[in-house]
Amino acid sequence: MAALTTSDYRVVSTLVPRIALGTVAILVAGTIATDNNNATTANLNKPIYLCVLVIAFAVTVIFLRNHRSTGFDSAVALLASCGLIWGIWTIERPQLLHDGVWEGFGDHVAVAALVLLLCIGSPLNLSFVGAFIKLFGSGLGSAPMQVPGPVLVVMPIVVCSAATGWVLMRAHRREGMPKNPVLDQATVTLTFTGTWSVFGLLYYVNRAYAEGQLQTMLLPCAVCIGALLSIAMHSEEVRALWQEKLALTRAQLSAKVKLIPVALLVCLCFSSALLTPDPVLAAKSLLNPPSASGFANYDLPTITQTVDAAQEYTADKPGELTYLGENFNYVSLVTHVQSNAVLFPVPPDRLVIAVIQIDCQYIETHHSRWIVLSSLGLAVFGPKACGLYHSVAFTGVPYGQLQELR
Repeated sequence: MAALTTSDYRVVSTLVPRIALGTVAILVAGTIATDNNNATTANLNKPIYLCVLVIAFAVTVIFLRNHRSTGFDSAVALLASCGLIWGIWTIERPQLLHDGVWEGFGDHVAVAALVLLLCIGSPLNLSFVGAFIKLFGSGLGSAPMQVPGPVLVVMPIVVCSAATGWVLMRAHRREGMPKNPVLDQATVTLTFTGTWSVFGLLYYVNRAYAEGQLQTMLLPCAVCIGALLSIAMHSEEVRALWQEKLALTRAQLSAKVKLIPVALLVCLCFSSALLTPDPVLAAKSLLNPPSASGFANYDLPTITQTVDAAQEYTADKPGELTYLGENFNYVSLVTHVQSNAVLFPVPPDRLVIAVIQIDCQYIETHHSRWIVLSSLGLAVFGPKACGLYHSVAFTGVPYGQLQELR
C-alpha cells in the first residue's frame, strides 16, 4: 500500500469523501439552524450553498498542502456515504414528497424527451426565453431546499467534481506525469462540467425541490460521475485493490472503504437505468395512453374546439389571434395559434396573483388584436383580460372566451 500515492488515487479516495462529507454536513446543519425546510421562501438557499463552496475551497486548500491520507479518512468516507445514501433514499420515496412528484421518474423523463422533440420542430420564442430567465433568476416560484432530499446527492456531486477536476489539472501539469489521452480527457470533462454546474447551481438552487433540481442537474451530474469513474478505472492503485482477493490487510480494507462514496454514485447511475421503464413500452403508452390518462379526460378537446371556432370567426378580420390559457405549448402545436402567456397561473397556486401581473405586463408590450381564452383562463383573467380587451359574443363559444383589443 505504500505505492498508493499518485494524485488520481489520492483525489478519488481522499478529497472526494472529505468534500462530500463537508457538503452534507453544511446542508444538514444549515437546514437545522435556519429551519429552512419549513421556510416560506428560498432566501436561505444561496447563503447555505455559498457556505458549502467556502468549506469545499478550504478542504481543497488543506488537501493540496498535505496530500497524506490518514486512518480518519476511512471514517470520513463512511459518514459521507451515509449522507449520500440518505439523499438517494429520498429520491424514490414519493410518500416523503408532496403529490408523489417523483413516482416513476422514468415516465417523467420520457415525457420530457417527447416534449423536447416536439419543441424542436416549432419556432423558439426568444422573448419568452428571456422573460423566463429573468423571472426565475429573480426568485419567482422558488422553494427552500429540503433535507433529506435530492440536494444531498446533487450538491456533493457538483462540488466534488469541480474541486477534483481542478486539483487533477494542477497535479498533471506540475508532476510531469506520462501522457494518457483518456485520463486527460476525463479530467478536462470533469473540470469543465463540474465548474459549469457549480456556477449553474447558483441559478438552480432556488429550484432545489425534487422535481426542479433533479430535472435540471441530473444530466451534468451523470457526466461528472462518468468522468470520476473513468479516472478511478485508469488508476493502477485502484485496480490493484481488487486484484489481490486473498489475505485482505487492514490497509487494503481501509483503501476500499475510502472508495465507497464514488462507488455509491456510480451505482446510482446503474440503478436509475434499471428503474427506467422499457423505452418501447414507454413510447407505446405515450402514443396510446390508457383511457384514464388520455387527453380526452381533460379539457384539451374543448380548448382546441374553442380555438378553432375563434380562428374561423377572425379569419376574415384584421389582426392576429393568440391564445391565453393553460397547456399553451400543446395548444399552439395543435392549432398553430401562438400563445402570449409566459407562464399560466393554476389556482390555488400561491403565485396566481404574481403570475397574472407578470403575464399582463408581458401582454401590454406583446398584445394581439384578438385573444381566445380557455374556460380556466377566463376565470383567472376575467372578461376584460388585463384591462386591455373586451369580450366579443358569437355563436358556439361562451361569452368572454373571445376578446378584442380595445
